[in-house]
Amino acid sequence: MEANVLKQIFFDTHGHWDAFVQKYGKRIKSVVVKEVEKFRKCGDPKHGFKLLVCEAAPI
Repeated sequence: MEANVLKQIFFDTHGHWDAFVQKYGKRIKSVVVKEVEKFRKCGDPKHGFKLLVCEAAPI
């Protein structure tokens, strides 16, 4: 079993999230749908990315 439960919910091969949105779309807050869609696009360079770099401490 995969450790990341969020991946199991939102990236399953049966499209459970999409079916849930179709069934309950009007009852789901728009911000929830927006954030889930951002999560689902995470890791795809077409949708942008952020590079975080720590500066070296002065010697």
